[in-house]
Amino acid sequence: MYNVKSQSLDRAFQEYDKLISDYPIKIFWDMMSYANLKLNSNILEIGSGTGKATRRLLDLKFNNINCIEREYELASYMNKRFQDSINIYISSFEEWQVPNEKYDIIICANSFQYLNRDISMTKIQSILKKHGTLALIWTAYPSFNYSRDKISHVKNDIVNNYKFYDVETKIYNWHKIYTEEEYIKFLNMQNYYYLLEEKKKKEIYYKVVDNIKENNIIKINYELILLLLKNRENE
Repeated sequence: MYNVKSQSLDRAFQEYDKLISDYPIKIFWDMMSYANLKLNSNILEIGSGTGKATRRLLDLKFNNINCIEREYELASYMNKRFQDSINIYISSFEEWQVPNEKYDIIICANSFQYLNRDISMTKIQSILKKHGTLALIWTAYPSFNYSRDKISHVKNDIVNNYKFYDVETKIYNWHKIYTEEEYIKFLNMQNYYYLLEEKKKKEIYYKVVDNIKENNIIKINYELILLLLKNRENE
């Protein structure tokens, strides 16, 4: 029974991974350049999910990747997907028992907003190497201008209240192509959409599709925001 449930979850994770947008590889090139990363740099990814960002790091041949995932089922899926290529810790970041090591870069790809800011930033600061990099990624639709405002607030908070400096913000335009069937599946994976009444779902769907559908495909534009900061040397 457990194996059947596990296989069903794996299929759901595979479907989700297929339907959500990838991260442009340039995000990771820019991280490498900013942080002066080497292939054996000690990397920590917080909230790895299905492994979208992890896959990019492996494609770039990094060989010291450590991932924290609080959900057991997702961590199990990651372990099967990447096998011995990464180290996986099953824990919330706030409660994680940190190994006796420091990291060159800590990456949060669409996960920073779920962390307890005070606990997590103090912990991040303590386990990053001197002048190590904190890289935060958010995905937003271009029309959501408030996202930039919220991220600017996060940046100011980190700079003013923690020992981070040399801030860089980069914006990337990206898109993903869906069939109508795929886009319906994608919408149903979004909590805000899933909980709506059926009538409201249809109104939203057709309003979106009528505006963007062309040749039976749906093109969704995304804006990805990368915030890079360095850990100031303890004085």
